[in-house]
Amino acid sequence: MHLPMLPRVKLAAFVLVVLTLPLAGCNDSKRTSAVEAGTTTQTAPPPARTYHSRPDLKPPLVRIGTVAHRTGPGYVFIAPKMVVAQAGPMIMDNRGEVIWFKPLNTRGVTDFRVQHYHGKPVLTWWRGHVSNVGVGDGWYVIYDTSYRPVAEVRPGNELVGDVHEFLITKNDTALFTVYHRLPVDLSSVGGPKEGSIWDGIVQEVDIATGRVLFEWHSYPEVAIAESYAPPPKAKAGAKAAPYDYFHVNSIDMEASGNLLVSARNTHTVYEIDRKTKKVL
Repeated sequence: MHLPMLPRVKLAAFVLVVLTLPLAGCNDSKRTSAVEAGTTTQTAPPPARTYHSRPDLKPPLVRIGTVAHRTGPGYVFIAPKMVVAQAGPMIMDNRGEVIWFKPLNTRGVTDFRVQHYHGKPVLTWWRGHVSNVGVGDGWYVIYDTSYRPVAEVRPGNELVGDVHEFLITKNDTALFTVYHRLPVDLSSVGGPKEGSIWDGIVQEVDIATGRVLFEWHSYPEVAIAESYAPPPKAKAGAKAAPYDYFHVNSIDMEASGNLLVSARNTHTVYEIDRKTKKVL
């Protein structure tokens, strides 16, 4: 299979907007076949494409429910995961035909897109493990226009990379999200006294060296009482789950160098002073 160079995918985002809704209706991964053996139901293998020249590849089968018209040139980037024969970053055209696919030994791949590193387009994505509450434990990958690995980026300070954001800056540094569990008294918001939270962290590292350049923590800068999410309740015989009071979603950098941090569970976008680390 001939693999095109990445400059051809610049307008993929415009195609994705058109195709997102039809693709969402193609729920092939949930099809099951009932096997009459008492009350047992056996799950059918997820649908996948097969290739005589590459029998090792089994990218998910994508069906286009409605063909898009008058879209910009480019490709669609998706990150199949969970109930698939093989998980991994995948590029396809408007017809759902696979342009490039990299199978990975993981069920967690997210945030697959084109960014720029050293002034050149690169592919980036997150890979690792995602918990049942959507918290990621992994790292970030950078590939060049020939689909060769350039770098792996891992958080410093004994933290792990989260799924929500991986942003390469114009200074060739990386900004990303981290979730870190902290013990916190939650009795003031109706939670357990010996509770815990997910601290929403933004970290910046130098991609070439891995050196930590910046780190911001939601707690205690953002009060727990600002959350709109209800605190977790302890189940019988078990401690309450960590309180995801903040839920950091995305990061952007302003021209001044200050950061914009979006948090789902406080319904707020925060401007963070780069020097003082205070909310402005």
